[in-house]
Amino acid sequence: VDGRLLELDDELTLEGGLVYAMLSNRLSRRGTVVFRGTVGGVDLPTCANFFPNDQVFKSKDYGGLDIKVHSGFASYLFDKNEDGLSKYDRLVACIKFYYGTLPPDIQADYRLYVTGHSLGGALSNMFAFAAAQEDHPFFKKISVVTFAAPVVGNEGYNRAFQNYEKSGKLSLLRISNEGDVICSKHLPGYTQNGVNMHLLPDGKKMELRYRNTKGIFTQVTPDPLKCHSFPEYEQRLFSSVHSDILERSYEEIMLTGGNFTE
Repeated sequence: VDGRLLELDDELTLEGGLVYAMLSNRLSRRGTVVFRGTVGGVDLPTCANFFPNDQVFKSKDYGGLDIKVHSGFASYLFDKNEDGLSKYDRLVACIKFYYGTLPPDIQADYRLYVTGHSLGGALSNMFAFAAAQEDHPFFKKISVVTFAAPVVGNEGYNRAFQNYEKSGKLSLLRISNEGDVICSKHLPGYTQNGVNMHLLPDGKKMELRYRNTKGIFTQVTPDPLKCHSFPEYEQRLFSSVHSDILERSYEEIMLTGGNFTE
């Protein structure tokens, strides 16, 4: 396997904060960005900061859409450091630099994937949405897979997200567990995006639908930490009842989104 770690930003590992890695596999012609989930420290108040931020994407033209996003997640990605650069700026620069080192015959087929769990899933969603606006060939088609991701933005954000889905620049497979309140709609105005695999307990077959935002009171469970844990996600996802779905390609699963207008 031709795999390489290109970039690892873990300066805040012990205290929390945005931690990501950039990996490459030339054999499969894939670059992958991975965002870490919540570990505590500053992560908890950041995740709890659901105040709608309408400034992050204000400079772009979205056809008059009123776009608001989660302030905590936006601050992790877009707040500038003392050098005037954000984590988003740094990661995009790394991706563009690496793309420039690829032979031309590989560049044409190289794909960008983004993934993460919990906080990492939310950051994956918002990063991919922003990166879809970059005028660069590596960002022409971005595939996102998230686990246990909270809601990121409002209906205006979702409509803009859907425009990228329709154009083929952006696709999102959002995997959630029944009983994981983190994935639910916590406050009015927020909504989920993308195609959803909603995993049920006790060997029941998943719900595979577009969007499928769940209300918080429908997801209350006696053991929320277990339902949010990655081992529980793995156990439910790879249950034998899902063998027919897991045999499909990512692109085939994305067809669940239909015309991306729901």
